[in-house]
Amino acid sequence: MGPSLKFHIILVSALCALNSVCCQGQGQSLESNDSVMARKRFVSNVEILVGSGMVFFRGDEFYKKYGAFKAGFSAHYGLVHKINSRLNLVSLLGYEIKGAKHVTNTFSQDYQPPARQKHIQSISINYATVTLLTKYYFPRNQKLFLGCGPYLGYLLREKITSKLYLNDSLASTSGVINYSPSNYKSYDWGFAATAGANISWARKRSTSIQLMYQKGMRDINQPMITQIRNRAISILVGLTII
Repeated sequence: MGPSLKFHIILVSALCALNSVCCQGQGQSLESNDSVMARKRFVSNVEILVGSGMVFFRGDEFYKKYGAFKAGFSAHYGLVHKINSRLNLVSLLGYEIKGAKHVTNTFSQDYQPPARQKHIQSISINYATVTLLTKYYFPRNQKLFLGCGPYLGYLLREKITSKLYLNDSLASTSGVINYSPSNYKSYDWGFAATAGANISWARKRSTSIQLMYQKGMRDINQPMITQIRNRAISILVGLTII
């Protein structure tokens, strides 16, 4: 093998090695750029959450003594912004039904013969809500998460129904529906906390189940006679659609 041939072989080998190093550098640069773009993307995922639970009022002794179970409802459209692999910011645009139910039992001498009275009042307050959550995923597999943040609600409708039973027989019923604030204030705000689990089953597809607690921080009744604040405990099932 002549010197000229050896020189060409060494030159070709050096060029190949240099090209490999450049390609690796470009690949790392592209990966880095993709990572930066992912962090800068405002909406990383979109999810739909639907659920139900228990809603009730917190106030004076009346609400503690006569409060009864009332089911609520909530549906949310969630926009997820990924800060990093463990930390997300989530904006929930929702429709929620809150309120309370109260049951009182008395014995009346006004009837002949005297009668047992049972009065049931059901209050449903429908809100359009915005909830901002900071969610942290753990452990290493990032299947579990905790989150918290504020919420704001705008009243859409209030419905109040009353039923009176005499000796366990329905004696009368009444109800009213208002689409403008009448008995309750237009706005509610408070604090939300959530905990749950996330199950990934396809690329960019996952299902979640979470427990959410909402604590109203504003007295919602008007005129202000006694303190009434919303509370809700819900189980939400979510589906990532994008």
